[in-house]
Amino acid sequence: IVAVQEEKTAPIAEAAPQEPASTAKKQHAFSVKANAAAVAALIANIGVEIKLAPRWSLDLMGAYSPYNMFVQNRKIRVFGGRPEVRFWWGDVMKRGHFLGLHGFASAFNVQLSDKARYQDPNHVLWGAGLAYGYALPLGKKENWGVEFTLGVGYARIKYDKYDGAKNGPLLERKVVNYFGPTRLGINFSYRFDIEGKTKDKK
Repeated sequence: IVAVQEEKTAPIAEAAPQEPASTAKKQHAFSVKANAAAVAALIANIGVEIKLAPRWSLDLMGAYSPYNMFVQNRKIRVFGGRPEVRFWWGDVMKRGHFLGLHGFASAFNVQLSDKARYQDPNHVLWGAGLAYGYALPLGKKENWGVEFTLGVGYARIKYDKYDGAKNGPLLERKVVNYFGPTRLGINFSYRFDIEGKTKDKK
């Protein structure tokens, strides 16, 4: 009789469960908007605002108006843009007060009366200023919003002044250093919130 001796094996120690790496939610946000005040003046416009940091955002607006205002001698033709860096005291791009530093540049051809028409001589007006604003959310989900903003600052305007008649002659050329209101906004926007996760390395 052959005795079979069972080999004893040491129990395999179970590996301790590894704790998942801690995750933190990182929120990205941007909004698409339009300025109702500019639309009221028949100026097409669109803007995008991007959240940069917990209290900072970047607002970009563009405007284009290539047409007359119903009649030949009434027009606000513009093509320009305005970037603005904003600091928020409330919920960024959603609710609260903000202060913005903006710059702007625009080509223009403007006539608001029968007397004269003002046009840039291939030199866009440009300037910079400070703006204050307040934003409010709209709707239950608060993705829609409205903001009110007013800005003041400086603009350098070089223009040609023409007689208001059709194809009227050039009357004068002038350069103006302007100080005063530089922007007015009643902006309606839709905000997109995108949540991502960042893993902490151990």
